[in-house]
Amino acid sequence: MNRHPLVPFLVACLGVAAFSAMDALMKGLSLEIGVYNAMLWRMSAGTLIGGAVFFGMRSPWPVRAALRLHLLRSAIVTVMAATFFCGIVRVPLAEGIAITFIAPLIALYLARLLLQEDIGRAAILASLLGLAGVAVIVGGKLSLEQGADALAGIASLLFSAVLYAWNLILQRQQAQLATPIE
Repeated sequence: MNRHPLVPFLVACLGVAAFSAMDALMKGLSLEIGVYNAMLWRMSAGTLIGGAVFFGMRSPWPVRAALRLHLLRSAIVTVMAATFFCGIVRVPLAEGIAITFIAPLIALYLARLLLQEDIGRAAILASLLGLAGVAVIVGGKLSLEQGADALAGIASLLFSAVLYAWNLILQRQQAQLATPIE
């Protein structure tokens, strides 16, 4: 199949737009009805849709090791999302998203630590530059003498980014054990 080289770029842009819209919607809902209620409705909808697809396709039950990973990842994702939404209600959305962009950078080092993957020098240098960029954002926030609420938001976002990085590692481990529908 011969596709135009712009197609992957446009698909990536669509993905970023969809996630940004979801983040904006969840920030609005979290401000309006609270983080817990927004998370409850989001997770309930995801469980119903995912469950309908899983059971509708008559998928076999996951093997024990995969099920253990699914449960661990579910717990991590729940705390990760809750801390992310708690953070973005306290800081501007664009800054919150920018701060959490460190997650893939942290995942690089977690992959080395937990999966024994090799990391090239170029990847290490690029990740350090990315971390420096986030440090500039956080440093600018801190130097503006933000209130305790904004500082709590930044801490919540940083914790969420660490959990998201762990989530990425768990995703990779799941891909090695679980079926695609899982």
